[in-house]
Formats: sequence, structure tokens, C-alpha cells
Amino acid sequence: MGKANSQALAGASENADRNFGTRKVGETSQNCKDSSVNCAKVKKNYPVESYETQRENIKKNKNQKNSPYYKCQAHHVMQNAFFQRGRGKTADQKCCPDYSEAGALCIPLEDGMDPNTEHGRVTQMQKEDAKRYRQRCKNGEPGPTYEEARNDAKTQLVAAARWPRLSDAEVEECILKEVDKKFEEMCPKGMADPSKFRLRLPGSRGQGLPKQPLPKVPTAVGGSRP
Repeated sequence: MGKANSQALAGASENADRNFGTRKVGETSQNCKDSSVNCAKVKKNYPVESYETQRENIKKNKNQKNSPYYKCQAHHVMQNAFFQRGRGKTADQKCCPDYSEAGALCIPLEDGMDPNTEHGRVTQMQKEDAKRYRQRCKNGEPGPTYEEARNDAKTQLVAAARWPRLSDAEVEECILKEVDKKFEEMCPKGMADPSKFRLRLPGSRGQGLPKQPLPKVPTAVGGSRP
């Protein structure tokens, strides 16, 4: 973890497979408590909003070059498939009956039909994570917990977001803690203990993006979306 922490502080990790171990939801390492994290700046580039609100903002600003929504799609920070079967479907009643796709929090990521984009890269990582959980269940082990899915989401954003790059601490302090608050509202029973909060098993996402190695992304930190 020493190397991963130093990379997080530098804000320039290129390792998409970092292991965040058994860190509890909302808990950060000593290095991640760096008071230099500027959440106002992070949220200027990556607004944390409900899916419904963000879709509207993207429609209005998608072609504005100085906008954080420029050429972006709304990305559910916690994968929608953990809570409902397919877009627009009823929430999984065993997992979180009050889950709302429209109300779940998102950030804007560069369009996802190309695996070289932010959203495309995250989508590929989500597919691999879902495959890992399905294989685990085939081996008789339980499905994913909120805590595990949250760690996956952090790994995905640190690896994929690049306009500008996001550090471990920025994702934790500025994005995931907001997401946790929302899920505490929607899923209070499960969020009483995120380490035991079992989510639904994500199904296969079909053909989707072609299977290929994850592309490398620039390591520059700071700035704003082009």
C-alpha cells in the first residue's frame, strides 16, 4: 500500500488494479486525509448530481467546450446493475426496494462507446468486475457487498477519469462520501453495515464494448476539461 498511497498523493496512478484491501466505507488512510484536497475544484470538473439532473445538464451543455459536461455521459458512480435489473426496471426488492435510478448520484464522463474514453474505460472495468463476481458465485461464494462495489468504483475512477486525473483522496472525499450519503437515504437498512450489505449480482452486459486491453491514459494532473 505504500506505493499506492504515494501514487494517490501524486494524483497520477496508472495502475487500474490497485487493491484497497479491507478499508471500511468512508475510512481513509493517513495520506488520504490530506487537507489539500479541494472538493470545490473537483466538483467543478466532476459535478456530483442525480442521474435525472445530470442528464438534463448534459443535454443543455454537451456541446459547450468550457463545460464539465462537454461530450460527456452521466455515469452512475455505483453501478446501476447492482440495484436493479436493466435500465428503467423496478429496484431489486431484496437488495434496496427504494433504490432510484433517477435519484442515484452520477458524475459526467467522456462518452462511453469508445473504449479509449473515460466512460468506455470504466465500462470495460465494470464488465470485468461483474464477471469476477459471477464466477465467485459459481464457486459457491456470496455475491458482492456495497463495500466491495464501492472499492471497485474508486479503482475505476482513479484509473479512468482523466480531464483532469482524480487521486484516491479526491474520489474518496469529494465523490464517494456524497454517494454514501445518498445510499444511506435510499437503503438505510443495508447501509447500517456496508460490509454485509449484499447487492444483486450484475448480469452479463451483452456484447457491449469489444474485449481488449485497457488503454493507457495521460497522467497529467490538474487543469480542466478541454
